[in-house]
Amino acid sequence: MIERPFMVLARGAVVVLLLAMQGCIGQNKGDGQGVEGDQSALGPLPNAGDVVAAHNENAQKLDRLWARTELRLQGVDQDGNDLDETAEGHFQFIRPGKVSLTVNKVGETYFCLGCNETFYWWMDLRKPRSALVGEIAKATPKTVERFGVPVHPLDLIDLVGIVPISVEEAGAGTVAWSSDGKEVELSVAGRWGPRVFSFSSPELKLAGVRLLDASGKIVCESRIERAERVSFRDDPSVIAEAPVRMVISIPASAMQVTIVMHDPQNRGSAMKDAPFKPDLLLKAYNIPDDMVRSLDVAAKTAAKQATDASVDEAAGEQGNEEDESR
Repeated sequence: MIERPFMVLARGAVVVLLLAMQGCIGQNKGDGQGVEGDQSALGPLPNAGDVVAAHNENAQKLDRLWARTELRLQGVDQDGNDLDETAEGHFQFIRPGKVSLTVNKVGETYFCLGCNETFYWWMDLRKPRSALVGEIAKATPKTVERFGVPVHPLDLIDLVGIVPISVEEAGAGTVAWSSDGKEVELSVAGRWGPRVFSFSSPELKLAGVRLLDASGKIVCESRIERAERVSFRDDPSVIAEAPVRMVISIPASAMQVTIVMHDPQNRGSAMKDAPFKPDLLLKAYNIPDDMVRSLDVAAKTAAKQATDASVDEAAGEQGNEEDESR
């Protein structure tokens, strides 16, 4: 197994799963750029309220979720070599913003990733064990970039789909047809860029999601391929669906990740808080204090180094210009 690709797979897995856990599922695909020309030929668009109501009917039931996962990373590495790496793991979610993912290989846990309403973290459980921990309130594109995509953690959580879409946010957004006319797109504001939800028509089931940067470029895109009914421990009569196969693409890295979910369950009161508490995880995994780094401090250090390098480069160029003028 290639170590670097597996680390890329693991670090990207939190992003992938947060995007993949859409509460309502659709099958059709559109490119999401909006229909060119007159959209009236496609028929009347549903209003934002109807779109959100259809989505939330399913999403409101998925306040908790547990599943076994299979991850597959395909693409090309920085040296131009083809990549095809696989791993397994377990995913857990508790609304509004607690996520935990373990990444395993041959029965051994290699990584533990997650977030809660205050922190997000990445723990490398190979020897020597280490961890990176950041504060949600201090998140910047540079800090969360270490997780694979520069998207605000809370926007990722909003996009889970398990969390209902805010009626107020939807009301301030826009609704349009996709370019192929098969999907309805709801665009709402995010913290660092727009979020675009694509819904199948006329069913209004979520088919995918795009996260854009401030300039409108796609940062991440997910497409749902298959869904299954979730089993509810506390009330087996509840009916709701969650995705069990989805594909995530990250344009900037030319990587594609396929997620397969097995036996999705809402375990209700049986789910515990321990997997969502980084202080407890650090102790449980025996990670020494001197091996725990702050993502926020690391980002500031990297930014300072980049600034210093730019200053040195500028000074060097100025010196060369002075030499040439003599």
